[in-house]
Amino acid sequence: MKAVIFKYKYIIFLSLIFVFLSGNTFAQEKHTVKGTVSINGGDLNDVKITLYKDSQQESVRDISNNGKFSYQLDFGYDYIFEFSKQDFVTKRVRVSTYVPQVVLERDSRFPPSKFSIELFRFFPGIDLSIFDQPIGVIMYNNETDLIEIDLSFQTGIEAELKRIEKETRLKQEAYLAELARINAEYGDAIKKGDTEFQKKNYIDSKSFYTEALNLKSEEIYPKDQISKIETLLLSQKSKLEAQRLIDEKYNAFIELADKDFVETNYEPAKVNYKSAIGVKPGEIYPKDQLEKINNIELELKLNAENEAKRLAAEEAMKDKYDAFITAADEAFKLNEYGAAKSQYTSALNVKPDEVYPQNQIQLINDKLDYQRQLTAANAKFVAEQKALKAEYNRIIKLADVQFKKKDYPEAIILYEKAIELDSEESYPKLQIQVINEAITNEKELAANQLKQKEIDDKYNLFVDSGDKQLKDGEYSLAKQNYIAALALKPNESHPKAQLLKIESLMAQQAKILAEKDAREKKYADLISLADSQMNVGDFDKALGNYEQALNIKPNAAYLDKQVKKAKQGKVDKKQEQEEKAKQELELQIQSQKYNDLIAKGDTNLAAKKYFDSRDNYKDALEIKPDEKYPKDQLNKLEDLMAKELHQETAIKEFEIKYQAFITTGDSHLKTNEYELARKSYKRASEMKPEESYPKLQLKKLDGLIAEANRIEAESQLLNEKYEALIGQADRAFEAEDYKLAITSYQSALSLKEKENYPIEQIKKSEQALVKVAQLAQEKLKEEKANSLANEKYAKAITLADAALTNENYKSANSNYEQALEYKKGDQYATAQLLKIKSLIAEKESKAKADELLSKKKAILDKQFRLFVSEGDKLFKNEKYANALEKYEAAIQIMRNDEYALKQIDIVKEKLVEEKLGAEKRLTLEIEYDTYISSADKLFADNKLKSAKEKYQLALKLKFKSSYPKNQIEIIDETLAKQEKIDRKNNRLEEEFEESLAKADSNFKKKSYTLARNHYKDAQKIKPHDAYVKSQLSEIKMILEANMQSKENDLLTQNSNALSDNLLKLKEQEYKAFIVKGDEAIKDKYLGKAKAYYVKALGVFDRDYPREKLVEIEELRSAFRSEKDRLEYEKLMRFGEKEYERANYSVSRHYLKKALYLAADRSVVEEKLDEIEQAITADKQKALDLEFDEFVKKGNTAFKSGNLSVAKFYFTKALKIKPKDSQLKENMENIKNSLK
Repeated sequence: MKAVIFKYKYIIFLSLIFVFLSGNTFAQEKHTVKGTVSINGGDLNDVKITLYKDSQQESVRDISNNGKFSYQLDFGYDYIFEFSKQDFVTKRVRVSTYVPQVVLERDSRFPPSKFSIELFRFFPGIDLSIFDQPIGVIMYNNETDLIEIDLSFQTGIEAELKRIEKETRLKQEAYLAELARINAEYGDAIKKGDTEFQKKNYIDSKSFYTEALNLKSEEIYPKDQISKIETLLLSQKSKLEAQRLIDEKYNAFIELADKDFVETNYEPAKVNYKSAIGVKPGEIYPKDQLEKINNIELELKLNAENEAKRLAAEEAMKDKYDAFITAADEAFKLNEYGAAKSQYTSALNVKPDEVYPQNQIQLINDKLDYQRQLTAANAKFVAEQKALKAEYNRIIKLADVQFKKKDYPEAIILYEKAIELDSEESYPKLQIQVINEAITNEKELAANQLKQKEIDDKYNLFVDSGDKQLKDGEYSLAKQNYIAALALKPNESHPKAQLLKIESLMAQQAKILAEKDAREKKYADLISLADSQMNVGDFDKALGNYEQALNIKPNAAYLDKQVKKAKQGKVDKKQEQEEKAKQELELQIQSQKYNDLIAKGDTNLAAKKYFDSRDNYKDALEIKPDEKYPKDQLNKLEDLMAKELHQETAIKEFEIKYQAFITTGDSHLKTNEYELARKSYKRASEMKPEESYPKLQLKKLDGLIAEANRIEAESQLLNEKYEALIGQADRAFEAEDYKLAITSYQSALSLKEKENYPIEQIKKSEQALVKVAQLAQEKLKEEKANSLANEKYAKAITLADAALTNENYKSANSNYEQALEYKKGDQYATAQLLKIKSLIAEKESKAKADELLSKKKAILDKQFRLFVSEGDKLFKNEKYANALEKYEAAIQIMRNDEYALKQIDIVKEKLVEEKLGAEKRLTLEIEYDTYISSADKLFADNKLKSAKEKYQLALKLKFKSSYPKNQIEIIDETLAKQEKIDRKNNRLEEEFEESLAKADSNFKKKSYTLARNHYKDAQKIKPHDAYVKSQLSEIKMILEANMQSKENDLLTQNSNALSDNLLKLKEQEYKAFIVKGDEAIKDKYLGKAKAYYVKALGVFDRDYPREKLVEIEELRSAFRSEKDRLEYEKLMRFGEKEYERANYSVSRHYLKKALYLAADRSVVEEKLDEIEQAITADKQKALDLEFDEFVKKGNTAFKSGNLSVAKFYFTKALKIKPKDSQLKENMENIKNSLK
């Protein structure tokens, strides 16, 4: 298998890989696209693939577990594959299945396209706008005849992808670091919470668990622990007291946090807000404040990072641009224009608005165009001189032939034409003199030679005809002509030699035909035999005969198809045989079973065991229901049993069988096997329908079965009730509602008195009730002790609060610690102690805080200046709404800044002015749009000068608008190109008219050969000119008529026929032009259609082509909708722009899209032809460079005496230009030297 792989990969989580494989099987009318999806830092769950077909959603799929996908795409559409996952960056790949129809008709099989996509996590703060467009394009490349990656598109987004790679790596590192920090802080908080929980410090424990929950809100464990703590706290204290303490502690934390927030001390503010959340997890305010702090810190960090990146990018861009310009200038000085243009283009890609590289590229293009034109002109001059010399030699050679044949008039015409080509040559002039002398002599000998001439003419006619027929392989006709020629001149050797040659050729031909017929017969016999063997299923022999036939015709498509069919037939036949064998084996087993039952039935019948025999026959009939024998035997049994019913043997056997069924039924009834008992009683009742016992037993069984079912249902209902009561009791027990638990266990015990579990649980519940009563008494005692402690606590808190108010931190600390001795773990006292520590620490860390504040102020100052600067720029550009946003953002940082406040007032005034002037601007906008619309229509109609005037009027209204400027530049360039084309066409027109005048002059003089040559010269300039074609056709007929006879009277007789033929030819030519014009107009190739109708008018001046020309002018501006027109113009502009940048593949992509919208496809097709020529020229240029390099290396090696190396490089160069004479001479010299 061949494989062509193109890779374009930037980072581990950002990749796009295109793989193209060609195999032996492809879809005929669809294109296969396969691939895989992977997730960097995630799984494949919820990954979606959305397919768009021509911008319309086609399907949405979930990705499979292995990440693979496969699609079958119709030809002729644009598809977008969109890969998405929540919290990951969405990527798109464009696949275009637009393939020229001629390619699809030739072969619609293309290798499947395969690519891999890796999605990476989304991080805020990164410009991901590049992913709004596809990051890869797969489309048809007519250079390679493959559907493959567009490398020029990949190159265009390379820099942007590298930027995203760098930024994403930094974000991912930060994300992983933050994740590690959260995990560490979460683990630490859980550990501290568990420690405090074991110490029964529930408030602190809850605070730590809440902190953990804030870090990981989905974790179950901290939620469960908080729930337990809240239950324990509610059981220890009254709700009111607990809420008061929580509120006091919460408010203390909020007060501290708000103070820090206002003073922009965000770290201590975050600590206190988190502590407040630990006290009240449901409060929104501290969470909002934390989010604000995080956003402020993130924004400050991102702004600093973005500023640094922007400055670095600008510096890198400048360095890169300067490097490209320096390299380009050096190459330009050395006249290395290709390298210089590449460097200038690279510089423009870095800074697209720079004028200098654009001017240099234009200068290079002009120099290259001049060099190409100069080379082409020189080559054309040399070629023309060479062609003239060759034409002169050819005409002299023809004239000499005619001279030798003594066809003097034709020879004179040819010599005269040779004189026209080279008037300085004396040879044709001398030959004309010789001919004139010969004609004079011939007139004297004419009478004597007339008869001989007739013989010679006939002889020559027969020989010429024979030679032509021999050359064309018409041996029988040639033989007749040579025999006729020998009859005229028996001694001539030429016809004799030709006859011998014909005999030999005819013998060889007969042999070849015989061999071919034999091969064809053998091939047909093998095919016939193999086909018949296929029809009867003899696939082995058929395959052998098909393979023999393949040796005769290896490329026969029918044979490939039949060989595959034969091989598949072998497989199918083997499977069919195996299946048939399996069925036959099963049939044998059933037949054997059937035969055994029949044998038993026959044996029992012979032994007069009628009932056993009847059972045997019935069982046999179940195997083969359609068999006649067991049915006959059963009928026979019925007769025998009827006849011998009263006989003792039959009665005894019948009674034994009946009793056996009754005994079996009774036995099963005793063991409660009711269904088996029912079956036995039923068989007995069938034997003796009149007996009541089996019927009574069956009725009894019905009652027993019903009773058993009822008992089972009641038992199931009892179990359900019991389980429900036990479940209810267990839940009450777990909830410590022991009284309800005891009641429920007793209810369950009443249902199942022998069950031990409810008895044991009742005992446990009663014990628990005793323990609860003891705890209640202990709690009463504890409450009395707590009341005394509370009084002492309140006194200590009062003293501590007063000391804290007076900033007597030592006394306050002592009293709060004393209060904690009365109330262990008290939240308020603990919070106040923390507050005291914070106040003391605040003084000690004031210097550090001041430094931190200074840094933050510096960052805010920078951010403020940035917002003001951006606002000023927007204000300068009159983008007042955007400027207002920037100034207001600045005021959020420095609320009292006079300049920003002043600018806000000014901007608001401007916005009011804008609103007041909206009507005026709307009028201006409408007038501008009217000019642009009118100009675009004129531009589409190719009325470029009028369009330019409209664009200039629009530009006066909006002098900064780039669109009319660009259009004016395009028009100027187009007019300049058209002027060049017109100059060229005028020169060609002059040459055409000159050749046509000479041709018409010679035609009037009846110098038809000279006239024909001049008409052909004119035809080289205008290959499809109807008049020239008509004249050439007429000359051809005249010359053919002249060849038949030189006599004027015969020419006169045939002149009417020639005119009729000429008229017919003109009519055919006219119809051909009309048909081609109609086809072209139908396919929207208006330029081609116009050319054909103009040519038709050149043949016959009729109304139909005139009407069609008018229709074409109307169709040029006829689009299906205004949307189509605008889209077409946009695509054409994009295509033109990319063409000017030499991005030919991208230009071709846009133009091919424009082709389907175009009112006149000829315009687009001409541009596409230009692109193909440019691509070909680029390829040729590359080959020329490669050729020059090989020659240079070969010459270097040759000069240094390394002949083998020189030969190697010259050989490679000759593969590029096989006809290069200098290289051939060099190779010959090397061969001679090596000898």
